[in-house]
Amino acid sequence: MSYCGIMLMPDFRSEEVCDVSEAPKDKSFVLGDNRQNATNSRAYGLIDKKDERGIAFQI
Repeated sequence: MSYCGIMLMPDFRSEEVCDVSEAPKDKSFVLGDNRQNATNSRAYGLIDKKDERGIAFQI
């Protein structure tokens, strides 16, 4: 799939990545802002909230 000549990654569902449709309260499903060059929950799965660092400035 492409947009304005830029190749895009296909859409996905969280169930395809980590076998759940909603993260448990003590876990997070994180995504980077560059699908083609981001290592995030699609690679690592759910992460423990206690291991989170930083602050989201735009959601």
